[in-house]
Amino acid sequence: MENALVRQHLLRQAGTVSRAQAREAGLSDREIAGLLARQEWIREHPGVFRLHAAVPLVETGLWAARLWLGPDVLLADETAAWWWGVLEDPPIRWSFVGPTRCRSTDRVQLSAAFVDPQDRWRHRSLLTMSRPLAVLRTSALIERRRAGAGVALIDRAKQTRAVRQIDLERALARHPGCWGSSTMRTCWPARAAALIPSSSGWLSRCSGTPASLVSSRTSSSG
Repeated sequence: MENALVRQHLLRQAGTVSRAQAREAGLSDREIAGLLARQEWIREHPGVFRLHAAVPLVETGLWAARLWLGPDVLLADETAAWWWGVLEDPPIRWSFVGPTRCRSTDRVQLSAAFVDPQDRWRHRSLLTMSRPLAVLRTSALIERRRAGAGVALIDRAKQTRAVRQIDLERALARHPGCWGSSTMRTCWPARAAALIPSSSGWLSRCSGTPASLVSSRTSSSG
């Protein structure tokens, strides 16, 4: 298949292309059906295809999911943290937040929750929640799975200068209910920037766990 515009999409999107993009590039539905029949393209999601000749990358699954969900969704939580380079390993399920008609699958986790406009960024060609909010959300999620892991992530992110404490505090201040989650209902106090000395105290607001308990868990896990 020789189509310069389709080739550009495939190169930029880790070997994936949507039906809409292929049509805009000049391919007909019949030509797309032929590519599928010859197994030059493989269907990843409804209306999203992967080039069979290209070795799939981790990013291939992420791009395929984003193309399926539409242009207005944001990478969220651990997906966003991994995309920012804060997490070394990709998540098992891709997480997104934003308006879409699609539903969650075994590979894609969706949420229609609110994200403040200041935390809607673009990174490496994809819309994503900001790095501070991604660290905040991911820390809360992994702290629930393993005591001390969330605190460690925050500390590591600050030590490597991936995020600053003040940016974390401001991100949480913009999401006092943290999407309505029962673990995020404690509002961020107005004087937080001056009063929060450590990530254990900060994470207690994020996870709904008393700061003293988070601190003791961290000490015991170390």
